[in-house]
Amino acid sequence: MDLEEILRRKFYREQLEESADAAHSRLPISCDDMSNSEKNSFIQFLVAESNKKDQQIDHLQQTIDAQGERLSGMQLTLDKIESAQHATRDENIKLNAQLSRQGVFWPHLFR
Repeated sequence: MDLEEILRRKFYREQLEESADAAHSRLPISCDDMSNSEKNSFIQFLVAESNKKDQQIDHLQQTIDAQGERLSGMQLTLDKIESAQHATRDENIKLNAQLSRQGVFWPHLFR
C-alpha cells in the first residue's frame, strides 16, 4: 500500500469518525468544506463499501438458500425413515399376531 492510499484511507476514516461525532449536532452530513475531488473520492469510497456489503449479502443469501436445500433434503430423508418405521411396526404387529395364533410366545425365542 503506497503513501497516497494510506492518506486517502486516513481521510475517509477521519470523515467517518467526524460524521459519527457530529451526527447529533448536524444532520445531514455537510460536505461544504470538501473539494470536488475529495467529494468524488468519498463518494467512490462509499459506493465501493456499498458494493462490498451487497456482495456479502448475496453470499449470505446463497448460503441460506443452500442450507434450505440441505434441510429440505434432510426432511425428505426423515420422512422416508419415518415411513419405513411405520411399515416395519405394522409388519411386526402382523407377525406377532401370527405367532400368537400359532401359540408361540416370541420372547422365549431370544433367551
